[in-house]
Amino acid sequence: MIYEATAEALFDFVRTFPAKQPSALLVGHNPAVEGLANELISAGEEMALARFDGHMPTGALAVIDFTADRWSKIERASGALALFVTPALADAER
Repeated sequence: MIYEATAEALFDFVRTFPAKQPSALLVGHNPAVEGLANELISAGEEMALARFDGHMPTGALAVIDFTADRWSKIERASGALALFVTPALADAER
């Protein structure tokens, strides 16, 4: 389902996660994952936002926080980017 999904399909999928599940890790492919991140992120940590800049290269990790109390209530542009790491950044920090 995730391999060929669109950003819209991934958004719908995330909203089906169980309410009692406090966090989730979504692994997928572009352009859908990058599109989903762009739809969800509206704020966040300044350096993370600068690194992200709307693009998710292969192997990137974006941690997005939400204030909604259940996944089904997540809206577009409601997430705060808490962390953004790319393989190049991880290599540079070694």
